[in-house]
Amino acid sequence: MGCSEKAWKAIGSIFLFFSFSLADSIFCMNYTDCMPEDIIEEDILNRKYLGKFRLIEERINSVEISEGIFVNRNCRIQEGIASWYGERFHGRPTSSGEPFLLYRFTAASRSIPLGTYVLVRNVENNRIVVVKINDRGPYVEGRILDLSKAAARELGMVRKGLARVQIIPLGCLTPDTADRLNEKIIRDIVRSRYK
Repeated sequence: MGCSEKAWKAIGSIFLFFSFSLADSIFCMNYTDCMPEDIIEEDILNRKYLGKFRLIEERINSVEISEGIFVNRNCRIQEGIASWYGERFHGRPTSSGEPFLLYRFTAASRSIPLGTYVLVRNVENNRIVVVKINDRGPYVEGRILDLSKAAARELGMVRKGLARVQIIPLGCLTPDTADRLNEKIIRDIVRSRYK
């Protein structure tokens, strides 16, 4: 007794069904592998829009002090004239007890707490550097910061001697700005300690 044609078709249909089910389970290792494309696109778009909304919220609560540098609206940014000091003070102790080393990214301030890291921006050429405040000064009227020679060179102000700068505490940077400047900030902090 052989199988009828109908029986063979039924067996073939069952075999095909299980074959496709097995194939689906093999190729659907990741949940997005077997999702309709429109659902995947919508999910990606939602994540993209959530990121944009977060960025918009940050921007609403911030001020752009230069192209691409946003700071929280409630932060106090100091602006004024900076100078630099070098060879004559090299090796001498600073107010923090550390020796002054002209090739490290450090600075002296009259009001910023010792040990604080700040971003300094040269308003004239938009160059930036992160320095550690490890000394007190400057003691010349009308100046707000005294930079090490290395930090002054990074800002492009060695030859001129003076520059108008903004002093920005690192905590004032918006998350997207801090993220974009992350490598620079880390490199400068290392340079303030070890070079």
